Amino acid sequence: MKEEKWIKWEPLENIPWKVSVDSVEKIKDSLVMNFHEFKKPESQLRIVFNTGVRFYAKSIETCRLTTIASIYEKYGNDLYKWSFFKVLDSAHLDWLKRESNLKSKDLQLTHYVIIESDSVIDIITTSTPLIEWL
Repeated sequence: MKEEKWIKWEPLENIPWKVSVDSVEKIKDSLVMNFHEFKKPESQLRIVFNTGVRFYAKSIETCRLTTIASIYEKYGNDLYKWSFFKVLDSAHLDWLKRESNLKSKDLQLTHYVIIESDSVIDIITTSTPLIEWL
């Protein structure tokens, strides 16, 4: 297995460097997430995956300390301060493919990760999300 590579995902210009989650909802086939800029509740952002979500999970930060520490160790403080990522050669994606018997050539899957003040959200999807300021 290749080593994971975390890259900054900048879905919008001037996106805040750190966010806090307000809500994560599964509505029919869509995954809807609302955020606000860390320490600025008036600056709100919505990310919607309308289709193609194969996996999502929200875990408290303490359940992902090894991951967070490895990001800091590998990429330094600049990347650690960021909230939005795409993960290449993702271990989560490999796990999902094994669990569900997916063949990598069958679907173009992307692993997105959002790290906020006290939790980590993983999304594996075939679609590109819609992102908007509220």
